[in-house]
Amino acid sequence: MLPNPFEKPLPQMSETDPEKNREIVEAFLGKERAAKYASVIQGGAGNEKTGAQNKSTAELMDEARNIRKQMDKLGNEKALQKLEPWLENEFHDEYQRQINLLEMRGFLETQGGRRGIADEQGNFYPVPSVGSVIGRIKEKAAIIQEKRAQGFERFLLVPFACSPNKFVDAYNEYVEEHPDDLFQRNGKPVSLGRGTGDPAMMQSTIFGSPVRESHYFPTNYDFAEEGELPTKEEVLAKKQGSSNSLSFPGFQMLFLENDLEMEEKYMPDIPDGGRSRIKKGKSPEEYMQLLAGSQQYAHERGLTIEEYLTLALNELVYGRKILDGDIGGHACMLLGSFFLSIDCVPYISSDRTGVVFIGSRVSNTLMSEDDGIRTVVQL
Repeated sequence: MLPNPFEKPLPQMSETDPEKNREIVEAFLGKERAAKYASVIQGGAGNEKTGAQNKSTAELMDEARNIRKQMDKLGNEKALQKLEPWLENEFHDEYQRQINLLEMRGFLETQGGRRGIADEQGNFYPVPSVGSVIGRIKEKAAIIQEKRAQGFERFLLVPFACSPNKFVDAYNEYVEEHPDDLFQRNGKPVSLGRGTGDPAMMQSTIFGSPVRESHYFPTNYDFAEEGELPTKEEVLAKKQGSSNSLSFPGFQMLFLENDLEMEEKYMPDIPDGGRSRIKKGKSPEEYMQLLAGSQQYAHERGLTIEEYLTLALNELVYGRKILDGDIGGHACMLLGSFFLSIDCVPYISSDRTGVVFIGSRVSNTLMSEDDGIRTVVQL
């Protein structure tokens, strides 16, 4: 299985409590092998004599890791059995729906007989086949099944390599094509005239600085030097499976919660699949700490600018809704991107006239109790 930079690492064997894990280990391995697993853990964690007392600590730990790998494989196979009906049927339609959106809004072009996207330097990235995407899902079946049980059932195909301005242009063109048929998320109609100052139109600069200057995938905001966060060009150049790499060359494949409404701060915690929804009312830094420090949010991270704009375009075309365009409403902070040159986190909101814009703020500041985040699970 390819590594994912946003996944929580497995617990170290020496720190695992065999008694606490006994039931789940037995469920995977049976009592006899579970007892062996426990003895290996104890042997690696302390100096007690075990049935494998003649083995070195290194050998014991290797054996424990091998057993853990078998457990993970069995867990993945079990999860895949639950996912297969969806993969064989509905997922094909979900994937094609995303391809259709990119086709309709002018993202795709043809090179060498293949459809795909191009970055600003002209590099071409073919659209991944549905079979290759399903293969990746199968590799990560245990994670995908766990997060789907927590509400992450919405699939999103992101043409990451494209310029952010291409997303904004596609968004604004659709708004201009449907001036009388758009709605805010609260259900109120959006009344449009014409021109770039109209409600629901989107601006693409931050204090005159192009969005393309964003860096990506911070896990905290303690940057020692500029090279710690990759630029877009550096992300595109990374080999798949390496740290901060994409799901496929040029593309991100993501799962989001079905419910796109950010949870109000006063709402009670009602866990779904062992996860409580993330509430509004924290600073970017506090959200980053929450994602890193809580197991219920394992494998999740914040949206990048490109991912948000793809989601907003989906809502616009397929739902006729402005994702975060309620006048005087909230802001959605994009923790997957960072404006390093001005040391700020990007966010999406709307001004008093309803114009949707990309703004920025320092990471340790909360501007409003109505501001929040949306998270994704990356393939």
